[in-house]
Amino acid sequence: MKPRKTLNHMVVALCLSVAPAAFAQTPPADAQRAYLPANATVPPATQTVIIDLIARMNQAIDANDYETYATFYAEDGVIDSGFGPATQGRAAIVASLQQSAPFITNKRHVAANIVLNGTANRVTATYYLTVFERASGLTLAGTALITDTFVGRSGRWQVERHVTRMDPATLQAMRAAMSR
Repeated sequence: MKPRKTLNHMVVALCLSVAPAAFAQTPPADAQRAYLPANATVPPATQTVIIDLIARMNQAIDANDYETYATFYAEDGVIDSGFGPATQGRAAIVASLQQSAPFITNKRHVAANIVLNGTANRVTATYYLTVFERASGLTLAGTALITDTFVGRSGRWQVERHVTRMDPATLQAMRAAMSR
């Protein structure tokens, strides 16, 4: 049986969350003008760790390793797709990804233009996410602005909140796909 494409699954394919709904999205407040120099600096060693975590998270999704992906989140970590209620907690994140597996398999998630702001134990990473189809030809699946808030606890960095705001062209493509 072929999985039914729903708005939820299309959203998950790009932003890793299932939630119903509308297509209007506004950038999260902490992403607006994130490129401006920060008042508080992120130590270089922390910058390296956060950028590495972002890469590892995206590779875990590309490998369909949802259990590992969820371990990058705090126990009560949140995914906010911008569509309906947020997904909270590792178990809910794993369940959401498992449900959406048919729609997120065979993708490549590429993070770029990473800007870090914060302190020694709290960092906000704002970056562009580009998602490519890779199984039946290399095509662009979508783009988004991501804002991740990382917290450092007991010598370990984890995502406290992952916010996705899809670009207008991605939302338009989703609308077209849903109308088919």
